[in-house]
Amino acid sequence: MKDHSYHRSLKRKNVVVIGAESLIGQATAIFAAAEGAHVTAVCRELSPVLKNKFVLPFGCNMKESELGCDDCYKELFINRASLDHMVIVLPEHMIPIGSDVLPEVAERHFITTCFISISAAIKYALPLMGPGCSITICSVNQSPDPCIKDILPDYTKAMAVPLAPVRLNCVTVGLPRQESYYRTITERPTRITAVNDVRFFGSFREPGDVALALIYLIKHPFATGENLVIDEGRLTRRLHDK
Repeated sequence: MKDHSYHRSLKRKNVVVIGAESLIGQATAIFAAAEGAHVTAVCRELSPVLKNKFVLPFGCNMKESELGCDDCYKELFINRASLDHMVIVLPEHMIPIGSDVLPEVAERHFITTCFISISAAIKYALPLMGPGCSITICSVNQSPDPCIKDILPDYTKAMAVPLAPVRLNCVTVGLPRQESYYRTITERPTRITAVNDVRFFGSFREPGDVALALIYLIKHPFATGENLVIDEGRLTRRLHDK
């Protein structure tokens, strides 16, 4: 039997986590570093507060890069000799109360910006990657629009073949416990009540729980084109109730 233990280990692997200003991104970077990976945590805004709160082990570093900026991603990867795994944690889009922009328009503009960012990151990272390497995208998706809900999983399935032998996967989640979660409860109580009515477990998941799903897909040597949904059993509950 072929030994795949090397592929399942992150020891001495070069890992880039884009979106490390989020708690999910931070947890992913910390878990990867704990397994021996050389991690570069890329934050969209590297504030002094974030630097003090987010501490990576020795040998790992933090960088700043703007979402959707082609030149920023080019600078990020241009001096690298190789790359084993890249994780892209998309920010959760919140529509401010009182905004004159229609929610549907704002969501579509935000999705467009995210996919410009994904395309730019893949364009410069892919030449550095070889067989068994992976790109994993994470999205906190609570949009009521089915087209927006399905766009990342559909993109992952469509692009997994042309990107092979580099693996492409995604994780789509509900609302993890982070700052934006509490802001969402205040701004959209009706939606949160509906979510509470259909979930199985007694509390919302922690960002570290989502990071574990990302680490699983990174380490799995054969997973590609997969969408790992973490919804606390809400979809299963809906199907059961029908």
